[in-house]
This record gives sequence, C-alpha cells and structure tokens, in this order.
Amino acid sequence: HQSRSSCLIYVIKFVQVINFYHWIFFKALSMILLAIHLLVFMVMVKYLIKCKNIPHVSSSLLGFSLVLYYSATNTTKRVAETVANKLSADIAESHPSLPYTATDLKWHDENSRTTIEQHNSRVAIKDDLPDISNYRNIVIGHPIWWAIPLRIISTVIDNLDLNGKNLALFATSGGTNYDRAKSLIERTIKDNNYDVNVNRGEVLNSSSQVDKWINSLNLA
Repeated sequence: HQSRSSCLIYVIKFVQVINFYHWIFFKALSMILLAIHLLVFMVMVKYLIKCKNIPHVSSSLLGFSLVLYYSATNTTKRVAETVANKLSADIAESHPSLPYTATDLKWHDENSRTTIEQHNSRVAIKDDLPDISNYRNIVIGHPIWWAIPLRIISTVIDNLDLNGKNLALFATSGGTNYDRAKSLIERTIKDNNYDVNVNRGEVLNSSSQVDKWINSLNLA
C-alpha cells in the first residue's frame, strides 16, 4: 500500500512538472507571437507613414509614361530618375550629336560652344530617340542655360510625334524659374503644329518640389 502511495505521489509530481514546463513553453510562445505582432504592426505603421508622403499617381499612368531627359552634369539625370520612379515610368536619355566637354560648358566664356549655341534655334542630336508611339505621357527634363532650355531640347521636340500626347516638362537650375523656358517650349510646339496637352513646367531642385509638381500634373 505504501509503495502504491509513493508511486502515485511520483506520478502526480511528474504530471505537475510536465504541466509547469508546458505552461512555461506556451507562455514563452505567446510572448514570441506578441513580439512578432508588434514588429509587424510597427513595420506597417512605418510603411503607411512613408506612403502618406508619396504623391498620388493614377493607376492609368503605370506603364504609359516616358521620362526623356538630357543631363550634362548628372544633376538633371538624378531628378529624372526620381520622377520616373514616382511615376513608374520608363526612362531614356537624349544626346547631342557631339558630346559636350568641360570647356564647352563654360557659360561665362562668350566663345564657348554652349554660349554660342544658346543664340541658335536648334542643335543637332543623335538619332537614338525612343519610339514614343505606345506612351500616353511624355515627360521631358532638361537643364536651364541662360534662362532657357539648352537648344537640343527644341530639336528633341521637333523629332517626337507629340500629337495626342500629354506633355510635362521640368528643369534643373541654380536660380532661374521656368517662365522663359515655358515660352520657348510653347513656341517650339507651335512651330510643329502639335495637338498636345502641355502641363505646367517647373524647376525641380528638391524631393518636395518633385512631389508637388507631380501632384499638379494632368496626365492620362
């Protein structure tokens, strides 16, 4: 009888030990699950905050926009890449027939190539412009030299069939607004008799300016 009692006590203690470890295991598991849930929640909150700062882009723009740019010093290139990313657009670069050298870009030299070219109406470009027939929206980016777009932009517009497209333009500049650039672009479009919806052009030097400008666009 005593042996049975001892055995029963051992069984009870064993069950108690098992239950205790079960309790510890499930307690630890619940703590891990709680930590995972908190981590997921924090990630979601961070993502929502980030999304709140991303400009709204209509789903109809996705895959139908092209950002075409020229950049002599990579400043416009960086902005063009930002714009293309925010619009989920394709991106391409235009090129002058003769690449610019550092000497060509000396704006303070009256005899430099770019100074002379800015007094001409057109500058030759390479025959490597992309086919834009499948794009609804064309975004052209360029630097501003002497308060107007560099002259190859007029040549680019001459060689694009912009009829029926939505056109948006942006520029980079150290201290010039887009007013004179707008006049030159509108004149070039008129010279080509394009039937095109032209959006407001803007000088973009910061991410916040890019977001504000994108939100103002009327694209298809």
